[in-house]
Amino acid sequence: MRICVWGLVLSLFVSGVSSLVGQSHCIPVVARDADSKPLANFSHILQEAQENNPDAQLQAGWAFEAGVGVAVDYVQAAFWYRRAADNGNPAAQTNLATLYARGLGVARDDMQAVKWNMRAAADGYPPAQTNVGLLYARGRGVPKSDADAILWYRKAADKGYAPAQTNLGLMYAEGRGTLQDERAAIRWYRLAAEHGYALAEVNLGMAYFRRGNAHDLAEAVKWFGKAAAQGSPLAQHQLALAYERGLGVTQDYGMALRWYAKAAEQGLPEAQNAIGLMYSLGRGTPRNQVLADEWFAKAAAAEETSAEDSSTSSPPATQLQPARSDETDETKVGAARVELPSRRN
Repeated sequence: MRICVWGLVLSLFVSGVSSLVGQSHCIPVVARDADSKPLANFSHILQEAQENNPDAQLQAGWAFEAGVGVAVDYVQAAFWYRRAADNGNPAAQTNLATLYARGLGVARDDMQAVKWNMRAAADGYPPAQTNVGLLYARGRGVPKSDADAILWYRKAADKGYAPAQTNLGLMYAEGRGTLQDERAAIRWYRLAAEHGYALAEVNLGMAYFRRGNAHDLAEAVKWFGKAAAQGSPLAQHQLALAYERGLGVTQDYGMALRWYAKAAEQGLPEAQNAIGLMYSLGRGTPRNQVLADEWFAKAAAAEETSAEDSSTSSPPATQLQPARSDETDETKVGAARVELPSRRN
């Protein structure tokens, strides 16, 4: 996960920070049914998996993919996901699709990604429905179609799945496959944000920020704060920018420096540049050109890396960009934690 994100099971295609206007920055969102606590009973799970228990097969696949209780092994992850997928487990079908989309443990194959996502989506599984929407939005393994993307996003969004709600909001915000409708975009962002979904919180904040009036700027800062508290570097950067410029909040260079630092420590080049400028100008801290130059150098290195991989490029520092989960590499479904029955001798 880059970010994804972002949301709920590991994420095939739910991800990212980007905008169709200007640069695109995608952060895969991880869809999880369960936390990633160590599987203390891995040997028991593996034994149950070998006896064709699909829940255990899913757990085994997840353990091998995430390196939980066992060394990472994508070939084994794909093997166990396929066993569970063949047994009709939609989470395993979605995760197997993700491995095909990313070429992990199997040869990269968009058609297989479509096949397995479609199987889970046909059973009404929201992460897979969202992935199918993303496949149509990006034209991976299927003809590119924003209209079909919206159709699949809505199926999952209507079930309350936050990544799909965020993607649907972005489609309305950008007028992709539908008439541009800011109110509809905000409505879907808010539904997802109320689930605590960080990407939606960032997008909702940006939607309010663009309106520019005092009330909406304050509302934007509120949502940036929620996402920043969850560790979103983009939200941390935008919150810092608000404090630095006094937009929606009382100007406070100390707070701006604090939030820039949090985003900069996560490698966001714009924040690294900004914190370098704060040290250079002595804003919120005594002037220190040595530290400023160190941060400028880090930003330059990060930007060079980003230039080598457009999928990791970041939005301009002075321009708010929507976070999205429909423009990514893959969405995965993390294994649902299940209580397996004790083995009978």
